Amino acid sequence: MMVSRSELKSRARESLNGNYGATAGGTLTIAAIDILVYLLFFELSNAEWLTVLSYVIFSTLMSLLFAGLFRMCLMASRRQTPRLNDLFSCFSGHPDKMILIYLAILGIDAVSSAPMIIVLLLLKRNTAVIAYFTAHPYRYIIIGYGVSILWMVWLIAVNTRYAVSVFLYLDHPERNTRSFLEDSRKMMKGHCLEFFRLMLSFAGMYFLSILSFGIGFLWVLPYIITTSAEYYLNLPKAAENDT
Repeated sequence: MMVSRSELKSRARESLNGNYGATAGGTLTIAAIDILVYLLFFELSNAEWLTVLSYVIFSTLMSLLFAGLFRMCLMASRRQTPRLNDLFSCFSGHPDKMILIYLAILGIDAVSSAPMIIVLLLLKRNTAVIAYFTAHPYRYIIIGYGVSILWMVWLIAVNTRYAVSVFLYLDHPERNTRSFLEDSRKMMKGHCLEFFRLMLSFAGMYFLSILSFGIGFLWVLPYIITTSAEYYLNLPKAAENDT
């Protein structure tokens, strides 16, 4: 049996005590690079296909930085001291495997989202639907936000099976990519709903961070990732207790 959500969060706060400077700095670095590249390139690109291709390439490379942030939070959970240069560690530690993990999960998300995308495209071409929302713009906004939230919740639910794949990569970089995804599914078996609820418990902090124009994410994102790291570290113990 896993420890409670409150205990996991308490451990995460304790782990981050004294390490928030490094993890917040890592989060700020990722955000700065993201904004800079967007302003310098995507806003200047006129070709839609080039923008999409560039986004895929850039987001793939950004996955290495996020993996570095995961490493920093995992180190904090193990009472080690993360440094800002750890953010770039995955560029030299089998980056191809992390990229394949990212692309695999991206493909899974695309397949699981396909039915909703098809329905939205069909509705977009329906003249009656267009006329209705043109006459009721506020309903369009409300329904649009509602669909977006449901879509986000659905993707979180789908991705829970692969929630610890990045941590497995960080701990065992010598293994192949397929084993990270398969072992994550095995470790998360029977724990998906539990982890899903854990992630949902951060919803309030997430939306408050949005209201703070993203500034809150400097602290909230490392907190969420470190809590996930604490969850990952407790999974083997939970499996032993369940047997």
